[in-house]
Amino acid sequence: MNPMPPHNTPAPDGSAPQRPMRSLRRPLLQGIYIAGDWLAAAVAWVLFFAFRKHTEGVAFDRLDDALLQDPTFFRSLLLIPLFWCLWHSLFGYYHHIYRKTYTLDLSQSLKACFSGTLLLFFLIILDDYIARYTDYYIYGVALFATYFPLCLLTRWGLTRHIRRQLRRGRIGFNTLIVGDGPAARHFVAQLRRKNPDGLCLKGYIPIQTPAASEPFPLPRLGGLDDIEQTLHGLTVEEVFVFPETGEENALPLILSQCLAPHLIVHIRPSTENILLGAVRHYSLQSDPFIRLSFDRMPFWQRCIRRGFEIVACTVAGLLLSPLLVYAACRVRRSSPGPVLYKQERLGLHGKPFDIYKFRSMYVNAETDRPLLASDHDARITPWGRIMRKYRIDELPQLYNVLKGDMALVGPRPERAYFVEQIVRSAPHYRLLFNVKPGLTSWGETQYGYAENVPEMIERLAYDMVYLENQSLTMDLKILLYTIGVVFKGEGQ
Repeated sequence: MNPMPPHNTPAPDGSAPQRPMRSLRRPLLQGIYIAGDWLAAAVAWVLFFAFRKHTEGVAFDRLDDALLQDPTFFRSLLLIPLFWCLWHSLFGYYHHIYRKTYTLDLSQSLKACFSGTLLLFFLIILDDYIARYTDYYIYGVALFATYFPLCLLTRWGLTRHIRRQLRRGRIGFNTLIVGDGPAARHFVAQLRRKNPDGLCLKGYIPIQTPAASEPFPLPRLGGLDDIEQTLHGLTVEEVFVFPETGEENALPLILSQCLAPHLIVHIRPSTENILLGAVRHYSLQSDPFIRLSFDRMPFWQRCIRRGFEIVACTVAGLLLSPLLVYAACRVRRSSPGPVLYKQERLGLHGKPFDIYKFRSMYVNAETDRPLLASDHDARITPWGRIMRKYRIDELPQLYNVLKGDMALVGPRPERAYFVEQIVRSAPHYRLLFNVKPGLTSWGETQYGYAENVPEMIERLAYDMVYLENQSLTMDLKILLYTIGVVFKGEGQ
């Protein structure tokens, strides 16, 4: 979110000027939310500890002395609020800080508080000596009952303040409109009258070259090929796409440029989309939209996945070290040249990085232009053919995973030369840049290696399925498939 221009300028349609919006300070607000959670957790822990002391026989008028004389109380008063803040962070609560609603606060707080209470119950309460077994249940309920209401009320107070700022137009999300048909004009007119979601309209881009007609009530920001540049230049966070009849074919080109982090894309659906159940309702002037967000995997799952990747790659590197040494020696003996092969690939958000492999081809196998390998490629060495069959040549990419350039599971990274060719026929390929490339992929396990660009486009369908269904379960499934492919020797 960024401020609008510094002056109140009248709208192109002659309507009332929009007030300038302040820039949103995410780190500051995140700090306020964290401080609120910390304070709520500290107060709740004091109440819980006092309740526990009272149930153990301490009179109300002596609770102060009982708390102050218990060193466990002071240690826990420092650790318990820290635990709750880390727990909420793991659930991703502090991420989309300006998109909070009362319902979302209730849902996220209930899940985190209930699961966190269970964890504290087994870590702390269950190990304590108690007089009666039923006290375990009483303390567990008391722990939840003291923290959850305080946590929720604190968050609702902050969310209420943010929602009021959005409704009053003091802060907002930089928004781009794609399309200039009747639906887009109607939507803009509604926002002119009422804008509860804080959308700051920066301009529009037509899907087709506009004919001579009435001017659109927003400044034009270029053509379809300028979408990506516009998103980055204006720090756009919301895109609304309004394809009219006959313009649906432009959607792949539009979506392929929507690569900005945390960008949310809303597409006005056709009747067919509504009948197929692809439309979810949002508080956007009551209009139906298909909402696309490529941040599919929850933050806590991403944390678990990253931790698993670090542990798995480290353990695999140690256990497979004899195989790595043997493979390196065989590469050295197979043909003159280096043991490792380094090649530039495109990764997350299209940024280039160096991928590492055991060299499986003769030196200078590519001369004029990049080439894909085939089943009977004469450039592959005899040992290289064995390595590729069992995917041994990919093992050095464990280092890429440890560095964070790649993940264990994700679409396979390609060279810029081939990406350019794929995008000409399938521009939606660039959507894969919203996730990290992987050591193995759903497309590679189900389709296999691609020997040419048409086959790469066919394999793209499997990678798009993964993009829409990212989860720890999906990753585990792909890893198990990969193990089967390796042991069967079904690699190229």
